[in-house]
Amino acid sequence: MSRTGNHPQVEGAADLATRLAAAEKALSARDKTIRVLMQRVQARQANKRSALALLGQNADLQEVVARKTLELEERTVQLAGSLSLLNATLESTADGILVADGRGGAISFNEKFLEMWHIPREVSDRKSEQEMLEIARAQLEQPEQFMAGVKSLYSGLEKESFDVLEFQDGKIFERYSKPQRIGKEIVGRVWSFRDVTERKKAEHQLGASLKELRGKTAFLEALVNSSLEGILVVNDQGKTAVQNQQFNRLMKIPREIAEDVDDARRLQYVTDSTKNPEKFHEKVLHLYSHRDETSRDEVEFKDGRVMDRYSSPVLDENGNYYGRIWAFRDITDQKRMQREVEETQRQLLLASRQAGMAEVATSVLHNVGNVLNSVNVSTAAILDQVKKSRFANVARVAGLLEEHAGDLAQFITVDPTGRETPAYLRRLGNYLEREQQTLLKEIELIQRHVEHIKEIVAMQQGYAKCFGIVEKVQVPDMVEDALRINAGALARHEVQVVRDYNLTISEIAVEKHKVLQILVNLIRNAKDACHEGSCREKLLTIRLTNSGDWVRIEVVDNGVGILKENLKRIFSFGFTTRKGGHGFGLHSAALAAAEMGASLAAHSEGPQMGATFTLELPLQPPKASL
Repeated sequence: MSRTGNHPQVEGAADLATRLAAAEKALSARDKTIRVLMQRVQARQANKRSALALLGQNADLQEVVARKTLELEERTVQLAGSLSLLNATLESTADGILVADGRGGAISFNEKFLEMWHIPREVSDRKSEQEMLEIARAQLEQPEQFMAGVKSLYSGLEKESFDVLEFQDGKIFERYSKPQRIGKEIVGRVWSFRDVTERKKAEHQLGASLKELRGKTAFLEALVNSSLEGILVVNDQGKTAVQNQQFNRLMKIPREIAEDVDDARRLQYVTDSTKNPEKFHEKVLHLYSHRDETSRDEVEFKDGRVMDRYSSPVLDENGNYYGRIWAFRDITDQKRMQREVEETQRQLLLASRQAGMAEVATSVLHNVGNVLNSVNVSTAAILDQVKKSRFANVARVAGLLEEHAGDLAQFITVDPTGRETPAYLRRLGNYLEREQQTLLKEIELIQRHVEHIKEIVAMQQGYAKCFGIVEKVQVPDMVEDALRINAGALARHEVQVVRDYNLTISEIAVEKHKVLQILVNLIRNAKDACHEGSCREKLLTIRLTNSGDWVRIEVVDNGVGILKENLKRIFSFGFTTRKGGHGFGLHSAALAAAEMGASLAAHSEGPQMGATFTLELPLQPPKASL
């Protein structure tokens, strides 16, 4: 590319080259003048015929020559000094300089020019511009364009040019050319070359960086404007640097305040709209005065809305402070939903307690039902025995004896029926005695069953009365109560209970009813697992151990087992693998354990490998439970 114009960075070098050429030309002219004068002197001395006449003139001429010679010598010294200064200046410049006469000759050039264009010394000594052009041409990316530009400039002597040359090896030169003048006469052309490779690379990198920065800036602006959060950035001078429309919408800021660069009016407007203006403003001032602090809190507004407020300083990598960013998010709906969730959780916990109580009550009623079945069996046996009793025969014998009261002796000794009466009475007495023993045995059995029912009901009443109360209890006693509640079902399914109690500390402070709820559920599940399993011998093992400040209760069965993928979900609400199950038992048990600061976990090696449920209870309940 090329264009005309002034280029101070290279014009100075071109002027120096012009002055240098002029000085060299002046020295050459001085030498020519001396030679002419000497030729005149020699011609006059040769003319012997005019010796006398010329003698006086010759003396005058010699005087003039001497004076001129002295002047020329002084001027020569001055020109030599200027020439030396100009040469030193040219050699010290960062540009490569070439002065050409326009007829194929290189009048002058500096070492930088030779170095930049890799001109061999033998070529520079010949001062052939054409040779130098050929060497330059071979290095360029567009040699034909280069040569055309040179030819164009030499065809128009008044032209000035500036363009950029690209090399095959990646270098980039700026080329500046202007005509060389001595006075008003154009005597040649000055070429100036500057290596701008590194500068161009830097400009390219800077351009790429600026483009990338503009892209990132556009991206950040789009991100800020698309954010659901209201964003405000205030610089270190208290002026608004960035704000998105969401911020103005959330804060309901009027347009005239939103357009004000000064943040003072905006801050006052937002402060006045909060429920606690003093607290809000105090926090803002605190953060502006503590530049390194980051903060997050909630702000309530007079219209009932709640905002999540986040603020952090804007710092560079060296910790220099540029301002502060504020982000506001409307969490009104979230807070309302949170309250609803908390209420739902409260109701769920209440339902869990009620479900746990219902499960215990169901187990108690089931156990009572089993005992009542036994009572019913005994009652039926007694009823059947009474119906078949021969006790009525006593009345018939008595009536027969009463009929023969007047001849009782004769009746017993003579009458065949009378003679059989004593033996009959003896047999009847033995029968009635055996019948009495049978009835007494059934009555005693009924009495024991009734006592069992009374114990179960009393135990349930005892747990119901201590609901929500933390008290010290013996762990084995609670386990035995849970087993007693499930005793009927365990017996009916022929599940053998193995007790492995190995406690060093057996007394803990706990809510008995919650522990009973969990244990009843675990034992019943273990019974069902054994019933559904493939083992002929159904075993339920209760293992009690201490672990630090905890008591560990393990309920182990050899039943159907649990799939690995189900272990993570087994305590989830509604999850069940049993037909007809509701998926609430283990969930409520886990909730009850969590309320006591306890933990409930499940483990199984897989299907038909049994399962172990571990309840770990702290020796002392968390403070919140006391």
